[in-house]
Amino acid sequence: MFVAVALILESLLIGRLLYERRARRRAEVESQRNLALAADANRRETISALASSIGHELGQPVTSIVYNAQALQRMVATNQVPPGATEEIIGDIRAEAVLAAQIIDRHRAMLRNHQLRKQPLDLNSVIHESLSLVRHDLKTRRIAVTLDLSPTPCVIDGDQVLLQQVLVNLLRNAMDALDESPPTRRSITIQSVVRADDVEVSVRDTGAGLPPDSNGKLFTPFVTTKSHGLGIGLTIVQRIVAAHAGTIEARDNVDGGATFSMTLARIATRAASRSGRTRRIHPEETASGADDG
Repeated sequence: MFVAVALILESLLIGRLLYERRARRRAEVESQRNLALAADANRRETISALASSIGHELGQPVTSIVYNAQALQRMVATNQVPPGATEEIIGDIRAEAVLAAQIIDRHRAMLRNHQLRKQPLDLNSVIHESLSLVRHDLKTRRIAVTLDLSPTPCVIDGDQVLLQQVLVNLLRNAMDALDESPPTRRSITIQSVVRADDVEVSVRDTGAGLPPDSNGKLFTPFVTTKSHGLGIGLTIVQRIVAAHAGTIEARDNVDGGATFSMTLARIATRAASRSGRTRRIHPEETASGADDG
């Protein structure tokens, strides 16, 4: 009798454990689904805000293609094509077409429905891609950017699109924080640091700093200090970083402004990064691809 009762209790316990395991798994799946939906909404809002930037970026290569095509057409019509001119002009058209395709692909990736997909990637390359998305806004707002990137590749196991979304959100917040600053003090510094076990990427601005009443509330949903903000940007940032088993924190700078720092686990690699160096990008450069070199 005692053995039978023990077996029944054991069966009930096992059943309960299995139920709790399934419930946890369902919760994890639902959490990932909610993250994907919220992140997609945030990306669409971001791309909408960057609409003028997209038009400006595409305008340059498209205009160059038209001018080159017209020049070649005139040469052919007047039978005055210098030796090698055809190959040179076609090469220019091809290069500008590739650039336009890259711009379209970059923004299309931000708009596409997206589930978390991790793979080894260098955060320095994510930084450059993110800067490309906001380059026009940086120039329009006359904001200088300083890149202080690690010469050692910042390789982590992560999702390119989602981490790019994190950095674009942080850069847009930094730009907004500089709206009331004089042009000579509009500066953003992006830094990457590689340590033994992790990688840290920080976005530092020279604005007014964090709101006085923001302690513990910055990453809370629907809390915003912007008149046009939805209050989900930093929440999405935190959830994406957490989905990568990382952490993010914000602090005021001693000399003014604020810094947001993201820390993610590192994947060791021996390769050297050609993008790692300290460099200041002035507002006049930010629309010309200066951050790519």
